[in-house]
Amino acid sequence: MGRRLISGDGLAVLWGLLFACSAGAEPPQGVRFLATGDVPYFDAALPRYRELLELGTERAPDFLVHVGDIKRSTAPCSDEAFASIGDLFRDQPVPVVYTPGDNEWTDCHLEPAGGYQPRERLRRLRQLFFKDGAVLRLDRLGAEHQKAPFVENIRFIRSDILFVTLHVVGSHNNRQPKRAKAMEEFRERDAANQRFLKESIRQAKARGVKAIVIFFHADPGFDREKPDPGFKATLEGLRALVEQVSVPVLLVHGDSHEKRIDHPLTDRDGKLIERFTRLEVPGAPDVRGILVDVHPDRVPPFSFEEVSPPGGFSWW
Repeated sequence: MGRRLISGDGLAVLWGLLFACSAGAEPPQGVRFLATGDVPYFDAALPRYRELLELGTERAPDFLVHVGDIKRSTAPCSDEAFASIGDLFRDQPVPVVYTPGDNEWTDCHLEPAGGYQPRERLRRLRQLFFKDGAVLRLDRLGAEHQKAPFVENIRFIRSDILFVTLHVVGSHNNRQPKRAKAMEEFRERDAANQRFLKESIRQAKARGVKAIVIFFHADPGFDREKPDPGFKATLEGLRALVEQVSVPVLLVHGDSHEKRIDHPLTDRDGKLIERFTRLEVPGAPDVRGILVDVHPDRVPPFSFEEVSPPGGFSWW
């Protein structure tokens, strides 16, 4: 039988297929999530926030994120107020990663908020959002919780990316030297955060992850000449993380209500660490979110897109 020659057009198609299978091959799968925080602050903003989550889920994220302050500081800290947000999270088609902010517990002693005992409200938050697995559905992410009572701290790995939440809140991280009970709570939680972060560093090294994403509420004051004592251990822990694990690191936080994407962490010599990226999500009065894509094998490894529903601005 004679040989069949490939025509010029056929040869072009063949080369195209070979090129697509090599240079143009799909990159390793990444992770996508919608990051929000410091919202909704008013009842009128709740429908807009619901619409924001709907817009986000249309983009097929792996999960949603709320980095804390599910209400304003003077809004009621009642079980009913917490449950309304819990029900919203429960209704989402994908898991929700949530870490508390100061407004939902440290500020609950304020009279307009109901005059609650902050530690009691913190216990209630842990029960309502983390005891009932159907609210956040973190099991779908394979999330590992820190031991009680610090069950709000979680970590999980997807697509060789380690995700970690730490309970670090605004208002000086509840470090109040004139209040003995507040200082006791601060020391216990601050120490638990550092234990969890150190364990996460060990796991990152053992598992050979390609990127790390950290979530917490507070703006820890990267630009302060002298660190706030409430965030000193947190900043030291972040530096230890980038020193010990040579992969890109993304911190997502809220608190200041100002969208920022930068490289604010410095090493011990005062030099900016380019591998460390900070995303601060927008917050009230805006109702906006940031769609984040993490692809460790791309340059840059993190990409960001703002998501905003029509009429996404909400007055104070």
